[in-house]
Amino acid sequence: MRRKSRPEPPGSWGLPLIGSTNRAWSDFVGMVSEGMRLPANKHPDPSKFGRECPVFKASVLGKGVAILTTDRERKEVFSGSREKEFTKRGGYNEFLSRSFGQSSLTVDNAQYIKLVWDIFEPILSSGGVESHFSTMVRVVERNMSKWECENGGVLVYEKLKHLYSEMVSEVFLGKKPKGVDEKQFMKDCVSVFTGATSLPVSGGGFFSSSFDKGKEAGTRLIKVYKTQLLSHMAEIKRDSSTSSTSREKPLVWYVAQRVLEVTKNKDPMPDTKGPHKSTLDAAASHLMLFSTGLTTKLLASLSISFLRVLRFSRHMSWLNMIREEFATVEKDFKEGEIPSYSQVKQLDVLERLCLEIQRVFPPVAGQSRGTEHKKSHIAGYKIPKGWMIWSCSYYTNRDKSVFKKPEKFDPDRWAKTIEGEKKSGTKLPPQHLAFGFGKNKCPGMELALAMWKSFCYVAGRKYTWKLGDQEEESSLAYSTSPIDGEDGWRVKWIPVYRPSPDIKITIAKI
Repeated sequence: MRRKSRPEPPGSWGLPLIGSTNRAWSDFVGMVSEGMRLPANKHPDPSKFGRECPVFKASVLGKGVAILTTDRERKEVFSGSREKEFTKRGGYNEFLSRSFGQSSLTVDNAQYIKLVWDIFEPILSSGGVESHFSTMVRVVERNMSKWECENGGVLVYEKLKHLYSEMVSEVFLGKKPKGVDEKQFMKDCVSVFTGATSLPVSGGGFFSSSFDKGKEAGTRLIKVYKTQLLSHMAEIKRDSSTSSTSREKPLVWYVAQRVLEVTKNKDPMPDTKGPHKSTLDAAASHLMLFSTGLTTKLLASLSISFLRVLRFSRHMSWLNMIREEFATVEKDFKEGEIPSYSQVKQLDVLERLCLEIQRVFPPVAGQSRGTEHKKSHIAGYKIPKGWMIWSCSYYTNRDKSVFKKPEKFDPDRWAKTIEGEKKSGTKLPPQHLAFGFGKNKCPGMELALAMWKSFCYVAGRKYTWKLGDQEEESSLAYSTSPIDGEDGWRVKWIPVYRPSPDIKITIAKI
């Protein structure tokens, strides 16, 4: 008996040529909200998924796209047993690679990915990040002390972008690196990410000027990193005593050390048949990726969410609890002493708070893959070859089958996860998959979290703040552009979740 063919997901291709691209970039969450209400009567088993549509189709960037709205389907595609069926080569990664370049995040080449991880994992692990945490804290302290001097307040998103650009410069290159225009470097760190996420704005397949500027910025950054790597490699060869670890060494120095170790006998990179001709080229390219893709705007977004949540009087207890945790750590500190990253990482209340902020306020819209299989299917629907697959973090992070009372901001929901990790000694997959998991985990996860928590430490321990003109909001709403949220905020999703227009913050020391 011939099996009945699977139907395509419900949905619409939108406008001719540009499809739903403009809608996806201006109001992605609103677009998905409408898609979830599409009729699922053509589904083989509509009762299986309840009333909400688990996947619907649209046309974005000139391609068909299946948009996932439930946690089960997201995990199946991005971290489950079928992840090999859905590749990095498809999806939005194709467009990102044009700006960021080919990397371990956009290339499906196991040998190449392993080599890149061998270089960066020791440096970007918790232990590797440890030596840079004091630098991160000092950058935050320096920037927030300047904010304090502004009587009328400062635009929080713009100032946070500058703060994290400055942090990248000092952590990656060191203070006042020779031959580097620091202002241009910091500007380029922002421009690359902006270009990569703005290319479809002009519609119709035409790239925007931001994309061209971002690509030029990326080329400049790679050149800076390659020059710095060669300089540090020569230094290490000249003086073997400098190969010992030191808190004064910038991150690029450790990468130079790893490149020398990996290529001691022979450069293995050409044998991987990856996108780079040498290990040096791959290292410079990934340094550019880590200093642009995971920082500035993404961390500015998470930091705004931290400030936003803890300004509510009903959440002040959480602010008081993390202040008590910080005070406990600092109990025997000398004046001016800074806690280590390992000490901050062990703070349960802060960890719960940070996990819940990532769930409720995910900084990016979702994740992306592509399919190259003719018979791919998700939730019973056929997904044609060549389609993109997107998840929507706003809704997958509010899946009622995973999160009890998902609309409630409740850091305590993560207590069992944290307790289980401490007992087992292994990292458990976070339910919101903010940084991915397993072999698809973001290599820069610990570095990003350390940067963010350095801000949480300084802001939470030493300052009080007020955002905007309102002393108190009626509820913790999560609005989408161009809709006004219940708390008076207007926000945008692309390229990251942020207030639009920007909002002022006034701060004062405790």
